[in-house]
Amino acid sequence: MTFSHGTYPVPVPATAEILKEVPVYTSDSGGELVTPTGAAIISTVASKFGDMPKMRVHAVGYGAGARDSEIPNALRVYLGETIETVGGKESIVVIETNIDDMNPQMFIQVQERLLEEGALDVFLTQVIMKKGRPGVKVTVLAREGSEVKLIDLILRETTSIGVRIRQEARRTLEREVISLDTEFGVVRVKVASNDGEVLNRMPEHEDCRRIARERNVSLQIVYRAVEKAIWEGC
Repeated sequence: MTFSHGTYPVPVPATAEILKEVPVYTSDSGGELVTPTGAAIISTVASKFGDMPKMRVHAVGYGAGARDSEIPNALRVYLGETIETVGGKESIVVIETNIDDMNPQMFIQVQERLLEEGALDVFLTQVIMKKGRPGVKVTVLAREGSEVKLIDLILRETTSIGVRIRQEARRTLEREVISLDTEFGVVRVKVASNDGEVLNRMPEHEDCRRIARERNVSLQIVYRAVEKAIWEGC
């Protein structure tokens, strides 16, 4: 990029600073593809980065720039409803740490905070550590690019002094959440399928639990009503 101080590599220093901890790539376009303003917007608004997910597109918007380039100087934005799906294998990051000196009551807070910050899953395993001390292994599954903030949270919120990090591959079924009318009201149901074949339908537990409390009925009765509606309506 050429400006008043001569020729300078892109991205310019301000843009590079803003894009810390954000996945980036280079090209041979010979010009600036990301401005400091654009970098500031995307690094603030976006919660994660990656390929376009499988989604139902509701609207498409376009914006064009004034500068001519070898590729169209245009931005396209999709607005839609995502569907959790992996059509094969997906690379994820596994973060683990062993803890033997923390109040057990604090683990639930750590687990909730990690999930709020974007962890795919968090689970605890009872382990026996050196010198026979009982401990807890904290395992966090995360998408690539989100591990930095999750590791920071673990080190701030627990007594851990270090974590293990590794990449693994996972395969999941396609998942879609639908709303189903039942005799107790609307309940969300998670539908899991493989290449279009539905393999499983599970009621959203929190919906069933809420209805059971509001209607003062057994949770088992609510589940049976939802299961009946699933087989009649799906």
